[in-house]
Amino acid sequence: HLALSLGRQKKSDEAIAIVRKLREKNPDDVELMIFLAGQLEEAKRYEDALAVATEATGKAPSNPGAWFSLGVVCDKLGKLDRVISAMEKVIELDPRHATALNYLGYTFADRNMRLPEAEKLILRALEIRPDDGYFLDSLAWVRYRQGDYPRAEAELRRALKMAPEDPVILEHLGDVLLAQGKGEEAASFFERAMAKGHEKKEDVSAKLQSIRKAGPAGR
Repeated sequence: HLALSLGRQKKSDEAIAIVRKLREKNPDDVELMIFLAGQLEEAKRYEDALAVATEATGKAPSNPGAWFSLGVVCDKLGKLDRVISAMEKVIELDPRHATALNYLGYTFADRNMRLPEAEKLILRALEIRPDDGYFLDSLAWVRYRQGDYPRAEAELRRALKMAPEDPVILEHLGDVLLAQGKGEEAASFFERAMAKGHEKKEDVSAKLQSIRKAGPAGR
């Protein structure tokens, strides 16, 4: 319980130390492995996280959580093929694993690949959790990649009602507005995304500066 509490407080190093001690007495506890892999990933110790998540899938090959953990870590390491295979394994083991359905769908959409499949995956996730703003964001990103900007905008505005503080959704709405020539409104969403702590502030800032340099004619 203490490790879980520390993890929620983003005190990953302390949580990791506790779980490693627990593992000395329970070396085959897969749930401990999954938690440890997550904390190592949170601490950006990706290679260590990969080793633990791989061990978890070896110990419990029918555990969807182990495969999901492996997929997330592989994503951080840029191992796209392994991300796809891990998430496909999760869905094979648990066809109603909404988070994995969305994760794989967004993975495709973000890379502008396999868009029809991405749409089907995300729609399946939304059937399970229809009021999830993050899933709606994923679906909107598929629409964006398909060039259906009005539909993407409508879905992103719905997503923001469910997750109004999320910086990625704010950025995505800015991107969709910019694609429709609504630069001034897009800029306001980029500013909000940065204010809400977007992890890639430099990228968002570059979009904002581009709008400002273009001036009124670019808006």
